[in-house]
Amino acid sequence: MKKPDSLKIGYYNTVYCTEAQSLSGWARTHWHHIRGKHQELPPIADTERAMEFVNSEDFDLIVLSEILGEKQRSELQAKLSQRSYSHTQVGHGHGLTGLPGQDVEMLLASKHRLEAIELPQIETPAAMGHGGGLIYSHLPDFNCDVVAAHLALPKNAKSFEAQVTALVETMAKRIGKECERVILIGDFNVTPEQLQAISPELIEGLELLSPNVPTCNTVKFLSLFYSKCIDHIWGRGFRVLNSNTYLGQSDHKGIIVELEAV
Repeated sequence: MKKPDSLKIGYYNTVYCTEAQSLSGWARTHWHHIRGKHQELPPIADTERAMEFVNSEDFDLIVLSEILGEKQRSELQAKLSQRSYSHTQVGHGHGLTGLPGQDVEMLLASKHRLEAIELPQIETPAAMGHGGGLIYSHLPDFNCDVVAAHLALPKNAKSFEAQVTALVETMAKRIGKECERVILIGDFNVTPEQLQAISPELIEGLELLSPNVPTCNTVKFLSLFYSKCIDHIWGRGFRVLNSNTYLGQSDHKGIIVELEAV
């Protein structure tokens, strides 16, 4: 039984809800993605792959990233609502070149009330590697800000730095003033050590709450060449009760933490 002041949180990069954990599935998904042929992805996508992660634990709050535009996100919202995640917030990332007018999206879903906090506007190029969205929200029941990010690749320095700056400026205005606690969650495209080295201001005063273990790539052969912890959960004002990872059909592991407010 969960403690009344505990919070179970999950993060999962869904890779468009495709099967990307096998070498053939990964190759098929990324062949369409790299060529900008996102219109080829819906036939091989299934939101039930993301829901397997959702249903794996009794989460209070989850963040799903790399969602294939509005249609897939709306389908996920409907399924999440049926499972008592009645509060959601959406972040928009780079455009999907094969699906005009659509963006890669990030979805925050909670069983607790959310209050949206406005972030500075950022121009995001319609090209892969420029980030999958930002979300800033407040969780009144825990006096906690929830900051979700799928950052651009650091080599795309303009996008990466603009996203970090938007988050840092907003957090600086609120943490310790409007609220005492914060959760920073997402795919940072760098390890915790690299994030500390290149953007220490983003995690200043925060503690790494999730396991510092490789989260990408889960494809066995590819993990011989790339295996890093790029999906993290950071925080302030919480104690870790439990933490774990989840292996599903994505090429990223899901990350899970159960926290107690202090």
